Amino acid sequence: MAAYTAVTSLSSAGLSPALSLDPTAKTTSISLGLTATSSGDLVLQVNLWQPGSAGSANWVTLISTTAHITPSSASGGNIDAGTFVSVLVPIAGLRLSSTTWGAGTATLQALQAIQS
Repeated sequence: MAAYTAVTSLSSAGLSPALSLDPTAKTTSISLGLTATSSGDLVLQVNLWQPGSAGSANWVTLISTTAHITPSSASGGNIDAGTFVSVLVPIAGLRLSSTTWGAGTATLQALQAIQS
């Protein structure tokens, strides 16, 4: 069994580059890392659409926060540095989105176990 990893990051308001993933993988592990001064809203979006199928990509929210984001939950953030999520359905893409990102960098990493 081989593994596939992909990384994208967001350091200003807008969209991060999208990660194209294997839509046949049964699980995807996602980690979100934040720098010490990260602040703003942050949305982790997932795309279930598979290239070649009818329709087009539709991005939906997996995790969202509008609170202040810091690596320490003591300061009131509800997404901490080191957040880890396992998605147990096939997904074709991931990206980060923000409308008010003010400082720091959010880094999103995906790991998929590819069946051989």
